[in-house]
This record gives sequence, C-alpha cells and structure tokens, in this order.
Amino acid sequence: MIVYKELQNLHAFDDNHTYFKNRYNQQVAYALAMDKAVDLVVQFFRSYDMYYLSRKDKDHADMIRIMEKIDNLNNLYDSHRLYIFKAIIHIFARLFIHIPDTIRCEVEDIEQMFDRAFEILGEYKDDTFYLNINILFNFLRFVYYDNKEVRDKSKIYFEILDYKIEELLTRYHFNANTSLFLFRKLRYHLRTNAVEQLVRDVEDYLSHIEVEPYRITFFVNFYLFLAHTYFADKNYKKASRILYNLRNEINLRKYVHMDLEVKFFLALSYVVVEDFDLANQLILSLQRQLRKPTMAKYEHAKTLLKVLSVALGGKPKTRMKNLRTNIAKWKEVNQGRYALLTELDLESLFLREEVAAGMAV
Repeated sequence: MIVYKELQNLHAFDDNHTYFKNRYNQQVAYALAMDKAVDLVVQFFRSYDMYYLSRKDKDHADMIRIMEKIDNLNNLYDSHRLYIFKAIIHIFARLFIHIPDTIRCEVEDIEQMFDRAFEILGEYKDDTFYLNINILFNFLRFVYYDNKEVRDKSKIYFEILDYKIEELLTRYHFNANTSLFLFRKLRYHLRTNAVEQLVRDVEDYLSHIEVEPYRITFFVNFYLFLAHTYFADKNYKKASRILYNLRNEINLRKYVHMDLEVKFFLALSYVVVEDFDLANQLILSLQRQLRKPTMAKYEHAKTLLKVLSVALGGKPKTRMKNLRTNIAKWKEVNQGRYALLTELDLESLFLREEVAAGMAV
C-alpha cells in the first residue's frame, strides 16, 4: 500500500498517476475490508457468548446479521483471508445455532467450506496467522464429525485437541467458544466407560490450567466440566463444592440461562448427598425465580423442580412412581435452545435399579 502511495506521488505529472492512484485506493479499501472482517468475527463470538449465557433472541439475530455482513464482504474481493473469516463464522454458526430460512445470504455447504478452508491453510502453512487458527478449524472439524457420529474421524480430531487442550482453552482465537470441547470430552469418556481416566486427566493436569474469570464462558464451562467430572465419578460432595465456589466467584444473575443451569446442577447435587436444608433453599429460590413473567420460556424447568422435590422428600410409597413419571416428562419437554442439564441422565441417577433391571431383562 505504501509503495502505491509513493508511486502515485512519483508519477504525479504523467499518465501513470491515475493508475497508481486507483491501485492505492484499492489497497486502502481492501485493508479497511480486512479490518472490518476481523471486527465482524470478534462481534460474532461476543454475540455467541451472550447468547450462550442468556439465550436471548437479540443475540441470535445479531449473529445472523453478522453472517450476512461477512458474506457480503467476502463477495467484494477474491481473497483467501476474507474467505477464512467467513468460514469461521459460517461453520461455527452451522454447528452451534439455528439458521433461519430467512437469512439473506448464501449458506454454503459445510463440507465445501471445510475443504476450501483446509486447502488455504495448507497452501499458506508458513503464515503465522493461519498457523495460530489451525487449532480452531480442527475444533470445528471435530464437532462436525462428532455431531454426525462419524466416530473414526472424530476420534482423530479428538486426540489432536485433547493433546493441545491447554492451548485450546487459553489461547485467543477471536474468543471463539472452544471451551465447548470440554463437554465433548466428558461425553467421550462417559461413552467409552472411561470415567477413571477422565478423573486422572482432571487431577493430573486439567485442574492446573488457569482460565481467566473475565472470559466468562470459558471460566464457567471449565468449572462446570470439573463438576460434571466428579459428579460422574459419584463424588457428589466435591461436585457441589465446585459449583458453590463458581456461584460465589461469578455473578450469573444477569445471564439467565447459565444462572439456571448452575443453580439446578447445584440443587441436584445437594439432593443426591441428602443435604436437605441447602437443597430446599435452592429449590425455593428457583421456584421464586421461575414465577417471574420474564421466565416464560423456562416453563419446562418447573418439571425439573418436581423431580428434585420428589427425590428430596416424596412419600415412600409413591416416590419411585412419581420420579419415573416426572423424569419421563422432563426428557420430553427439555428440548431446544432453553434445555437445561443436558449432560445429565436423571433416569440413571434416580432410577438406576429399575434401569439395571430393564437392561438385565
């Protein structure tokens, strides 16, 4: 860009002046487009974080608008870097949010986006920017295969990411929510009956990773993952301590969805360890919270309250029947963007004897 500016000045009084002036203006416009693209990627992941924590329609709409803007910007130039920015946003959106039919841009086939993105990363493998974001595309590729249950390919990417998990959690990749990998790791170990290995991973190195509280989604997900790990290992008291400390460390009240997620998980932990006083306190707090008019989208959470209440103090004769009924209803209604405690199987937790008997039959 500076070269064209100098050439423009050098040829100020000959026929080449207009050519170099136009080239300079094109370079300025391209540089501005690149800055705009970076801003859009950062805005997208900021909106996703807010959506992830609160599930507000506004944040979802903002992400859709950003998808449209980055597509328009990419169409202005034949630029591999602009395409990478578009691919980051569009692939992440395809994997983690609902994209309405009313979106005003082309939503490219996800496999085609991956193929072109990895082709670019391979062609410019010495570019430090591409080297740094390669792990982000590995994360997206893993989630894609994991969602499609292509186990052999997802395992390859899982092992790459698991080996680089500290980098995945602590490096800045436009603040993309790569901490979601933790829940995939949790599911992987549960699916392969390797909870002991998961606990060893946590205690040997994962618990020593420092996640900054100002990166709220990463911080919350990290400690939720630790709590889930110990909960899966039936160390319910340790899980409850982690959740209790998390609530004290971060004020989640303005992040409605995550506030409910953590409070319900903590209440469930208290129920399981039969800490009646603390469980009742949280259940009453949740009842008051769910009565507010602004909580209409969480009507289904009242069913979860019934599960906890019955588990805590239901009549002995009807307790198992009521648990079975309410857990079945909970599985039916706990769907969509407002779903809670999706990593937990309440049926196995409270009806394990019946589940075991059914499997034996």
